[in-house]
Amino acid sequence: MALLTDTLIGRTNLVDVFTTWMEMARETATKRRLYRETRNELQSLNNKELADIGIARAEIQGIAYRVAYGEDA
Repeated sequence: MALLTDTLIGRTNLVDVFTTWMEMARETATKRRLYRETRNELQSLNNKELADIGIARAEIQGIAYRVAYGEDA
């Protein structure tokens, strides 16, 4: 909520506030979808396939998080 408040400070037009809120919601949904798709794709691989690309099954959620959000889990 702080991000929303910080982003909207100084806005006087209700349309601008709504537009900004919609853009932020769209960005959040896009990141969430990328996380879910990445996680599901990696989870669908068997252990040998994961080993071939150098990923342990326990790392999948962290990798998907970094792909979607660009920071450590």
